[in-house]
Amino acid sequence: MASNNTSLLPSGYTYTNSWKPTTNYANISPIEICGSSFSLHGESKIILQFNVPSIVIGSKVNSATLNFSIQALWDSSQTPVSDLTLVYPMYYSSAITNGYVYNSITHNNFTTLISQGTKTQFKSFSGEQHYNSNQIDITSVVANNINNGILTIILEGYQSYQSQQINASSISLAISYEAVEPVTPLVVGPNGTYENRKKNIMFEWIYKSQTEATQASAEIGYKASSISLYTTVNVYSSDNFYSLPANALNSGVIEWRVRTTDSDGKISDYAYGSFTVIDSPAVPIVTTIENKCISNISWSSADQVAFEIEIYKGNNLVYSNISASSSNTYKPNMFFANTTYTIKLRVCNMYGLWSEWGSKIYTFTFSNPSQPIMLVTQGNNAITIKTDTVGSMLYKSKDNGVNYIPIYKFDDSKEFIDYKVANNKIYKYFVRKYEDGYADSKIQIAQVSIKGIILQNDIEVVKAELSSDTYMPYSESLYTEKALNNYVGRVYPVCEFGEHIERTLTRNFLLDKNNYDTLQSIHSSFTILMYRDDFGNMFPCSIDVVPGENAIMDTMYSVSVTLTQIDEQEEISVYE
Repeated sequence: MASNNTSLLPSGYTYTNSWKPTTNYANISPIEICGSSFSLHGESKIILQFNVPSIVIGSKVNSATLNFSIQALWDSSQTPVSDLTLVYPMYYSSAITNGYVYNSITHNNFTTLISQGTKTQFKSFSGEQHYNSNQIDITSVVANNINNGILTIILEGYQSYQSQQINASSISLAISYEAVEPVTPLVVGPNGTYENRKKNIMFEWIYKSQTEATQASAEIGYKASSISLYTTVNVYSSDNFYSLPANALNSGVIEWRVRTTDSDGKISDYAYGSFTVIDSPAVPIVTTIENKCISNISWSSADQVAFEIEIYKGNNLVYSNISASSSNTYKPNMFFANTTYTIKLRVCNMYGLWSEWGSKIYTFTFSNPSQPIMLVTQGNNAITIKTDTVGSMLYKSKDNGVNYIPIYKFDDSKEFIDYKVANNKIYKYFVRKYEDGYADSKIQIAQVSIKGIILQNDIEVVKAELSSDTYMPYSESLYTEKALNNYVGRVYPVCEFGEHIERTLTRNFLLDKNNYDTLQSIHSSFTILMYRDDFGNMFPCSIDVVPGENAIMDTMYSVSVTLTQIDEQEEISVYE
């Protein structure tokens, strides 16, 4: 835009003098500036105050020139015979005041009424016997120090140089300014995001300006994209945000805008943004619960991508599960009894928002079948369980009956061989027969005694009981996941542990030809193996085998096997 020019005369002026610390010299001309002659004239400061028009305040100041005429100040005994132009250093600085102070300020109250800025030195050209015109560029202090329409400038002399005086009628301030339009604010957010309607939504923007004006207020408008009328709210401060209360908006695309009004009263154009309001899914409704011990539970829901189910017997949580599924039916991995349960369910939508819990109280009233028969036989290395019912489930306890897990569903053979048993450890078993309801057999106890080493899968077994030494060598290695980290303020490293453990076992033994061939077979079977020994060790593993060497007159093989313990779950689903 085109530049404009204006010239301002002081609204008032004065100076202070340390010799007369309580005297005010408002609008007295000439104005004295004392330099080295403090002992003769006292120390002084000139205060000039201008009323700056609002059009200038709201504009970009390109330049500001202070004009004044100055003459050297002489005692009568020092009056020069010539009329030269002298060069003297001076200072100018900005100041902030609470209104006009030129008619009340003195040397004593100067620091109370004025907050003076940084001094800048300049050269003044002073006549010995005439007033010499000066033009000083003070753009920086004009552009940044107008307070409530008042600009205050301070002039000071430089010690060890001649004192001077300014003709007050020569003082003017020439300002070149450029009218600027207010700058459109910058939308920070929400913009292009998903916002939960059940939480406060924070509208944020950045105020922008080409002048020193600050934000005085802001207007925020928001609406659904399908309508034209904005709902408007105002922020009457310099805050660059507005928090919209939760549940104020419906789901869908929301358009919003913001404009600012600056401290000069100028209103910007609108800045625009948009976002999508999302909501939690509706509470699911449990519709069907099968009256069976293994029950299907069905419900109705909308926008489901996952669900969480909890089942309570009285106040006790007996089952829970989270599943990433859009299915509206689920069969819990548990047996219901003929009693009352509370089924609680909630669903999650694609935005990761969960519904409130839906619930249903249900009492099971199914008929139970007759009690099944179970026969348990313990061998040297395994336990055999037989029953009279196809499809019944075998349960096993490893902790003396505190907890039972399902490990096998009987097929037509009605028989199961459990080789996942450790040396001299007691196990408890029962068989569960189920139709609409269920019935359990009597609990039976069994244990085995193992000699040497047994390594097997579901099909093949390797037994080792001999060694070329007087004992069967045993070497074990344990590794826990951890890291040593150094922190400021800690003299020694801090040990931080992970969740993983690594265990390896190396055994050396002798095998006959049949067992050696079986070892080669299970090594290449790509199956999980079970290791057991007479120490009571039992764990699933993978193996590395060092090729065997012939021993004992070519009748045996000397073998070294390294076993790495792996993770395996013996428990199966009741649906298997």
